[in-house]
Amino acid sequence: MSQDRLEASLDIDRRSTLEIVRIIQEQDCLVADAVAAEAERIAQAIDRLAERLASGGHLFYAGAGTSGRIAMLDAAELPPTFGVEPSLVRVLMGGGERAFLGAAEGAEDDEGSAIAEVDRQVTAGDAVVGIAASGTTPYTVAAVRRAKELGAFTVGGHELRRTGTHSGFPPAARKKDASFRAQGGHMLLIVSTTCEPGGHVAPAYTPGRIPDGQ
Repeated sequence: MSQDRLEASLDIDRRSTLEIVRIIQEQDCLVADAVAAEAERIAQAIDRLAERLASGGHLFYAGAGTSGRIAMLDAAELPPTFGVEPSLVRVLMGGGERAFLGAAEGAEDDEGSAIAEVDRQVTAGDAVVGIAASGTTPYTVAAVRRAKELGAFTVGGHELRRTGTHSGFPPAARKKDASFRAQGGHMLLIVSTTCEPGGHVAPAYTPGRIPDGQ
């Protein structure tokens, strides 16, 4: 995947509804395959995350816009599903809490606020997962880079890998086509919902049983 224009959708405004649906479904299949190709790296990341949690650390998601909202969705489901404390998994969101419900223009480029939030909340015993469909969001990259400097275990992909971060995400999804912004979100949702049970069953939060509500 890449951030290049998707040739199949260049004339999407002139396609029938059925054709549009089929184009989107074809791209969704590519997302699943891209995530599957990263299975070993995702598993390695889960093991490292589980080690931090088992040692008393916290898990932080760092993201902006849709990526941050997906992170919050995942974090909100963990306490009722796995019986963990709400404070165990936190979200560093570009633009702060107000951005969970509405757009915060410019927040994704605010590296200073990302660094400040990491300094305020993250310690060397924690884990930070950078979530960005493009893999290059300045807020997210800055948060992950600073967390790594503090000694935290960090996970990310694409540009985030240049920070020395563990790779746990596929390459960037196509994003320049407005119709396919959801593709990147789909990819992030698949990965986060894979890490969710893996990271919390591994440290025996739900040993030998189906998570609550399943």
